[in-house]
Amino acid sequence: MVPTDILSSAQSGRFLIEGFQPLADSLEWELGQLYFAERGSRAFASGQDHVPFEINNNGFLSQIAAETLYVSLVEAERASQLEDIVYIIELGIGCGLFARLFLDAFRDICRVSGKDYYDRIHYIATDKSERMLADVKQNAVFQQHEDLVSVVQVDAQYPQDGLKRIRKKVLSENGFARAIFANYILDCLPAAVLEVEHDGQVKQLYVATYLARGVKLDEHTDLTAEEIAVCASSDNVEERRRLIDLYPLFALEYEYRTETTTRFPFVDLIPGYVAYADRHFVHNYGAMTCLEQLTELLHKNGFMIINDYGQTNPKESAEGVTHQKFSGSSAIGLNFSLLKAFCESRCLQWVEPDGDNEHLISRLVGAEVNPETIAAFRKNFGKCRQDQSNKPVMSARKARECVMTENALEQYSAALELQPYNWSVMCEVAQFLIFEMRNFQAGVDMALAGLALNGSCSAELWNVLGDGLFCLERIGEARDAFLRALEVDPDDTRARFNMADYFISINDLVSAMKAVVDGLLHDRWCEYRERLLQKQAEILGRIAARHEMEVRFLAGRVNRRIAADGMPITTDAKLGNSNDPVNGQGRALKYDVPTSATVHILR
Repeated sequence: MVPTDILSSAQSGRFLIEGFQPLADSLEWELGQLYFAERGSRAFASGQDHVPFEINNNGFLSQIAAETLYVSLVEAERASQLEDIVYIIELGIGCGLFARLFLDAFRDICRVSGKDYYDRIHYIATDKSERMLADVKQNAVFQQHEDLVSVVQVDAQYPQDGLKRIRKKVLSENGFARAIFANYILDCLPAAVLEVEHDGQVKQLYVATYLARGVKLDEHTDLTAEEIAVCASSDNVEERRRLIDLYPLFALEYEYRTETTTRFPFVDLIPGYVAYADRHFVHNYGAMTCLEQLTELLHKNGFMIINDYGQTNPKESAEGVTHQKFSGSSAIGLNFSLLKAFCESRCLQWVEPDGDNEHLISRLVGAEVNPETIAAFRKNFGKCRQDQSNKPVMSARKARECVMTENALEQYSAALELQPYNWSVMCEVAQFLIFEMRNFQAGVDMALAGLALNGSCSAELWNVLGDGLFCLERIGEARDAFLRALEVDPDDTRARFNMADYFISINDLVSAMKAVVDGLLHDRWCEYRERLLQKQAEILGRIAARHEMEVRFLAGRVNRRIAADGMPITTDAKLGNSNDPVNGQGRALKYDVPTSATVHILR
């Protein structure tokens, strides 16, 4: 048999869930979008493989965005063009931390400078997911700024209707947004991966979805393979929603198929890429549609800041690029070169910072952005500013490795001077204070400072707070902190490990063992396995010691018995021995004691 035929035969054994579809129309892509609708803010906080969110929600990005807006408003006021209400729109707020920390930073900047800009702010927080918006309200993310914030449901894929609601319900008659923020949202919008051949023919990436080989469905779901396929093809979104948790069971097959470019919006931008024949590139037509409609709400001197990931080099092929899975979500990186061409075709400014950061690409878009704002953006979002802000943290970590405690403390102090809203750094510093400096109270205070900024999306901060309280012997408060960690992330293994310690401290060894077993079951990446097994051994040792003590106690209660000859027999119940020459071999002792005999019980 021909080897290629052997492979083809092996492939044919897979169960087909959905035939070939363009990536943006596939089941795989839709499940990624439904994931956010179903999970809400838990998508960012729950599980060891949660959707990464720290880079745009740790406070630093909010801080430099606030500094950039402040410069823009100063220039507007200088030109006597500053409106009474300053509207700001964020598209796709997620857990809401970027907005909350932005408002914190902007408030503090205005207080120091004596400006009233903060009091003029009206922040319009939008998201497609009703669950996400409900979680933001339930977690009271905007509690300190609630009079300045409106929460509006907007689908970034079809923003026109949502933006009309913004115009009708929030913006004043002639109101326009001074700033629009789009943080890791454009990568979630429909896109096509295209291949251009020498003759100009365009092919698009298609995706087929199969049930992965070797999957035992009954271990994961009550659905059969046939029922899964029916759900996948159903017009009822609730039926497809049943498949959200099953995405790890699916295998994908990719294939480029000839496509007519007329089915894509903004096809006028594609011919320029024919020069890169035999190359692949991403066409983010969904992002372009969104940007075009967002600019309709932008003040003529306002700006839009895009923070995302993707490719910036137009000569770099996107071969091998399909999409990325972040937990259960789906995304595809932006083609920044093509987005630049789009913006310039609409007579929009496209501003790049002074060097791109490693994990975050930022761009400013606007119609008539003043030079001072452009300069502030280039400096604030440039690589140099990012490196300078991160340098003290990196130095502190190196100092800790070398056991240079005082030096690490100085570097952490410098880090918090540069990033005063970074709850993630505060969490790291709290751990350092508790476990290395043994200054438990300072560690607790630092953890509380971090939780004041982010109390709803970091189980780690609650765990660290619990660690400090436990070391201070405030056991009940420590337990409450660990339980809060489990509220934030019901899958958190570390909190279960900590709860085992708590139960040990109150001598509830049964509950401690249950916490360890529960931790092992939730430790998907075996991050805590060794420590959990050590804790299990400790608990078993304590149980054995307790049993030994109980046996000795019982032996102390009945270690004098009356023998037939009237002499007492002393029995060691643990060893099963006695001074009886016949029965002292570890066997059970039985005596017929006269009813008139007096039995002495020694305590």
